[in-house]
Amino acid sequence: MKNKLVFFVAILLSIPGTLFAQLNNEIPITQIVPYDSELYGESRKLYISLPMDYQDTKKDYPVLYVLFPESNYFRAKSAAWHVEGSNGIPEFIVVGISNKDSWNEVFPFKLARRSTSGEADKFLESIGTEVIPFIESNYRADSLRILAGFSNSAMFACHVLVKKPELFKSYILSSPMLAYGDGYVLKETVDFFNNTQSLDKTLYVIYGGNDYQNVLKAMPHFETLLKEKSPENLKWKVDRLENEHHVPYVDVYNGLVFTFEKLNEEKTASAEEQ
Repeated sequence: MKNKLVFFVAILLSIPGTLFAQLNNEIPITQIVPYDSELYGESRKLYISLPMDYQDTKKDYPVLYVLFPESNYFRAKSAAWHVEGSNGIPEFIVVGISNKDSWNEVFPFKLARRSTSGEADKFLESIGTEVIPFIESNYRADSLRILAGFSNSAMFACHVLVKKPELFKSYILSSPMLAYGDGYVLKETVDFFNNTQSLDKTLYVIYGGNDYQNVLKAMPHFETLLKEKSPENLKWKVDRLENEHHVPYVDVYNGLVFTFEKLNEEKTASAEEQ
């Protein structure tokens, strides 16, 4: 696994100014792929990496969807490369979902100081009706979808969990800004949990002890909510890293390890019942 990570970094360093590195002259390590969005009336882009053995197999792969890819895609991809192949963790297709106005597209409420904010549900609709169908039509993607969000987009990922929980099996939230908008997403999570008996998902949350106040103010309430009100079958974990700041770098790595620990437990239990 170490060798794969070193190889990946070496490839990136050898191609300054471009994201198009070819592996064996055939499979791009990462390519920017355009897709037409009818909802937005424009062409948008996805960052896509395929597994090392993609062309040599006929199998399907789980997909790790990464929000805010311009800031987070490559460390998410390197984390995926580092964990795959150990403890029953498979290789992934990794997809970064780019957006153009983050205040508009990840905030489900209006902010007075951001006139374009508040259109998160349109972005969510685009993910569900355009991005996921595009990936599953053009690549060998299986039904296991994981969503990773960071900071404001982690708040959005929590919004996805309660608005369209069927879209993803697992969620990784790094420093979710849940105190924003007077705790808007936290409140809708309370309502969702109060009206949901069972939720067969995994949820991993991580933040720093020196994080932003819009994280720190909400996290005690969020963790209490998970302890006292989380629906049956929701497997969750909250990690507070005392000496870390906003969006701890180990977020996706830890999140994937937790996710597959719980998913593999499910498989084992299901096999024993048969």
